[in-house]
Amino acid sequence: MKSHRREHEPADDGAHVSETEQEAWAARVRAQRKAWLEGPTEDEKQAWAERERRRRARHAEQEDYDDDGSEGRRIAERWRRDLELVFAGLVGRIIEPPHALLGNLIREGRRHADEFYHVRRRRKRVLADDD
Repeated sequence: MKSHRREHEPADDGAHVSETEQEAWAARVRAQRKAWLEGPTEDEKQAWAERERRRRARHAEQEDYDDDGSEGRRIAERWRRDLELVFAGLVGRIIEPPHALLGNLIREGRRHADEFYHVRRRRKRVLADDD
């Protein structure tokens, strides 16, 4: 079977790690840490800025959907309450005794008649035969 050896691993299969291997590893780690301390490169900054723009755009779009959802829930709740009041009024009218309905109709008819007959009428002028 073929063994897979990494470049930094020793050629022999022993457990011994040489000073050269230790120094090579330490140099790689120091280089990585130094690069990290120096901060991101311009390309990394540009890539991060693009990812951040996309993330913020998605977040703003999600907030719009959330606002739409809350507005829709508010309107639905108002309609539900209005319909509840309409049905309560209808039930009240249906259950109301017939004589109360009749009295209400009579009262409304009298009010209408009072408004209709209290309109000033123009008087007819009767001309005398002499004219």
